[in-house]
Amino acid sequence: MDLKSQMKELEVQIKELENNLPAHSTPPAMIIKLEELEEKLAKLVDEFSGEDHAAA
Repeated sequence: MDLKSQMKELEVQIKELENNLPAHSTPPAMIIKLEELEEKLAKLVDEFSGEDHAAA
């Protein structure tokens, strides 16, 4: 799977999780999972940005 596909998949997972977050009393596990997904996405964005500069 290429970086764009991985980024898109993570974005979908993040959006699904955000849509399922309760308004009150959010379970810590959900917050942790959201943070993990956001960190993975940030790393992929950095990698993707690095590839763009390398190709230029």
